[in-house]
Amino acid sequence: MNLFPIKRCPNHCPYCLAQKFMDKKNETLSRENALEFIAFLRRNRKITGKPLNELNIMGGEPMLYKDLAWLIKKIQGNRNLLVGRFTIFTGGNFPMKNLELLDEISDVDVCLNLNEKKIYHSDKVYKRIIANLQAMIDKKGLRVGLGYNIASLDFNGDEIIATAKKFGIDSLRIAIASPIYGVDNPNIVHPEQYKELSPKVFQFVKKCHANSIDVNLDCTVPYCFFTDSQCGWFTKHNQRGMLNGIRSCACGFGPLCISPTLQVSKCTVLDEISTSLKLFSSAYEMYDAVLNSIDYKFGTPDLYPKCATCPHRTRCSGGCPAWKKGFLDGPDRNDITDKLVRLFEENISLYWDNIEKKDDALHAKFLENEKSIREIVKNLPEPNDTRILYVLYLYYNRVRNYKKRKYYYRKCIHHGGAEEFFNFKTKD
Repeated sequence: MNLFPIKRCPNHCPYCLAQKFMDKKNETLSRENALEFIAFLRRNRKITGKPLNELNIMGGEPMLYKDLAWLIKKIQGNRNLLVGRFTIFTGGNFPMKNLELLDEISDVDVCLNLNEKKIYHSDKVYKRIIANLQAMIDKKGLRVGLGYNIASLDFNGDEIIATAKKFGIDSLRIAIASPIYGVDNPNIVHPEQYKELSPKVFQFVKKCHANSIDVNLDCTVPYCFFTDSQCGWFTKHNQRGMLNGIRSCACGFGPLCISPTLQVSKCTVLDEISTSLKLFSSAYEMYDAVLNSIDYKFGTPDLYPKCATCPHRTRCSGGCPAWKKGFLDGPDRNDITDKLVRLFEENISLYWDNIEKKDDALHAKFLENEKSIREIVKNLPEPNDTRILYVLYLYYNRVRNYKKRKYYYRKCIHHGGAEEFFNFKTKD
């Protein structure tokens, strides 16, 4: 799971896929929303019986988020383990004194996204990033790796390998720069250029292997990006981190993204379709909702003509959905659905606040909202839309109305909702 506590980043990388996502007036995660997120982690632990596998803290630049140490300590300080592994993804461009944020925490991974020197605005910025890299390596309790985004056909991977060797780093995450949905970014490699890019990426991975650097492929690429013989080399040389990235971006794979306002989306490039964290009882439910609202609803982008007959079609989406113009066009969330979700969010907060405070005014407001919800549902233009039925199921699950939860579970299945949307049995 990816948590974005801040949307401010001083690097402004020309290839950045989150440019549109971050253009939101420098939103930051408030302590109130941070506690709400931790409450979700507790729910997830209680229901699934195990911690969240990994929490990636991203941005923006998370090292500019003043409550970073407080947030991690709050999560780590719970009696039950809530998160198995923390990774902070940084661009490295921050005042060195901000490393004091990490003084009181331990057992955290750091991935510094390093560009080629020519990408940065000035030598001063590059030197600051290298100095911060050294300072993080010297700090106890941190495990430091590098990330690298390949955004051009003439990328200079040798420079990144040299830096990794200089600092004794043996872990590198690479990604083929992803697009921004609805925006034509000339600063990245387009799918029609993948055949030219692929052998260069393969040779770069081989050089990394020769220098004892383990490579992991982030932001998945389609099956046809690499040839069978190249994939065979990955297998022979135990490059599992590369093989794991050669698959679909659809079908619920990959960590989901949580914004500072606790909106859940499949990815920063597809954040136009999002919903509230408050609706969910567990990470499993969250993944099911994304399957419902994105993958099953919009299908796959099919970037190439051969996608329709490709033998890997069931495992590969044909690339990042954001490449496909109009991918999110069609029956989208309308004003009525948005109004319902806002009422759900408010009522979930009222329900749990009332349990804690036993306040008659809170209960009265909850009942008033329930009346509004019933009225809206009664007059829905498409009352059997499976997405709406599924969100109603999630809502009644959160406010412990198990009778209505069971009703909407059955109704959703009856009208075509996939049973895999529901991970837990309803109570009789």
